[in-house]
Amino acid sequence: MFCTNCGRKIDESARYCPGCQSPVSSGPEMDYSDTAPIQLPMEYSADSSPAKNHSNRLSMIICAVAAALAVTVCTVLALLSCEGEDEKTDRPLHTDTHYADDSSGDDLWDDTTDDVIMDAPSQSDPETADEEDPRENYVQNAAVQYQIEPYTYYAVRNTPGGDGLVMRSESDSASENLGVLSEGSAVVAQEPYYPENNGYAYVYSPDTDTFFWVMAQYLVPMSKQEIDEYESNLYGDHEQEEVYDLGMVCYYTPSHAGVNVREYPDSDSTKLAILPEGTGVDIIAEYDPADNGYIYIGFVNEHTGDYCFGWALAEYIELYRE
Repeated sequence: MFCTNCGRKIDESARYCPGCQSPVSSGPEMDYSDTAPIQLPMEYSADSSPAKNHSNRLSMIICAVAAALAVTVCTVLALLSCEGEDEKTDRPLHTDTHYADDSSGDDLWDDTTDDVIMDAPSQSDPETADEEDPRENYVQNAAVQYQIEPYTYYAVRNTPGGDGLVMRSESDSASENLGVLSEGSAVVAQEPYYPENNGYAYVYSPDTDTFFWVMAQYLVPMSKQEIDEYESNLYGDHEQEEVYDLGMVCYYTPSHAGVNVREYPDSDSTKLAILPEGTGVDIIAEYDPADNGYIYIGFVNEHTGDYCFGWALAEYIELYRE
């Protein structure tokens, strides 16, 4: 038989329904064969339980995130591929570029071509192909040619074609062209050679009473005989003058730097040398107030060993006493 309350089948001997615990009716047995089965509410279905619904939503979220990540990765890879193609397209066909070293022979030669009055020989010319390349000679002998001593006579020698050197206002081939110094000209170096001078030496020309820059490569020290002959022609009878008295540079020059010797009794004239304190000199002529405070002296150039003449401030020259 069946429970009249919940429809559950129960034993005939049972007093209570095992499902709803309702007392079993003692009335006649009912036939439920033609009745529709009792339907449980949808919320009790196994497929529609809350736990099952939560699991489905989580799976959908995971799938959506995975799809979004896949789209993002594909987009990034496509962009990177496009950029790589652009770089290949923009790249120059020839990249084998060689830059000249600042200390290379070719670079130094390029700086001198404008300051040597010549045209560089063509390397493809069959008549000059076997000749010594002057640029190689320049690099190999640079250390020797750059030994410039201040207040020392140098002659312009070995310029290509014997055409001389260009005089520059600065140690740069792009500076002002002051003219041409002919082959064999004598100059007096004013300072040692410094690497930052770009191959130039700062010199003074007694013939023109001017200062300028020329390429140090073509300056050769003059011999004592050459200097004597040059000064004899330049200064006339100065070497024939008799010594008036003996003197020396005093020990109280400004900053103990010695005294300047100039070509004329004027602070604007050419400086020929600097005599240290204690240097012995010959006083050639008696002091004359008309000489602007200068006195005419003879001295030995400590750099060349030559005997020279010039003017020094009389207040720093005292008579020599043994």
